Amino acid sequence: MALRHKSLFNYGLEITTYNQSLDFKTSPSGPIYAATILVGNYTLSGLALQISQSMRAADPLNGYSISIDRTTSGGTSNRMTIGTSAGTLILLFGTGPRVTSSIASLIGFDSVDYS
Repeated sequence: MALRHKSLFNYGLEITTYNQSLDFKTSPSGPIYAATILVGNYTLSGLALQISQSMRAADPLNGYSISIDRTTSGGTSNRMTIGTSAGTLILLFGTGPRVTSSIASLIGFDSVDYS
């Protein structure tokens, strides 16, 4: 069985200039924030930490957290959930200005916007 998303792995997650972008908003009419993940190799937990730090650097007024569901039931193993203290979070994986270098597929998301 082939894995659809690399997020199912616990280590060996590589960030390059081709997948280091995470564009997001904290309100539908608000500004687009551009989080840039540092190039390198990560464990899943290390990548989650790096993503939350990059999002905080892009938008220091709000807090960002990432949780990883490590259960193996129901096909949710290693599912990454991104949250914010802002109340609303829109991940621009399909329409962001840096969609061609999006981190979406590496962390288990399709190339569509999520809110």
